[in-house]
Amino acid sequence: TLTYWNGTILGPYGVILFVIKDHFREQNLQFVNLFGPDYPQKAPEMKFNNKVNLPSVNQGNGRIENCSLLKNWKPQYTIETVLQELKKEMVANKKLPQPAEGATY
Repeated sequence: TLTYWNGTILGPYGVILFVIKDHFREQNLQFVNLFGPDYPQKAPEMKFNNKVNLPSVNQGNGRIENCSLLKNWKPQYTIETVLQELKKEMVANKKLPQPAEGATY
């Protein structure tokens, strides 16, 4: 089974979900998805490798912990659904100061 994914959110051109200029500085945000044996009944664990300042992200370890979608997970949700929710959060918080490009957890 595919239980551990590495992914990159490219900006601003390359990935449909994250076309955000300026504040996220065209940086490539790398993330990890870990699908446990109970997926899709339980939410995957997700974390960023690159530092990013978002309310749902634990600033100490990069884990996406305060995402209502992951907290209230339903088996019909997909990773696309989670990424779309992250996009909404990025847009809503685009004025937050971001860590230096290349900073990692």
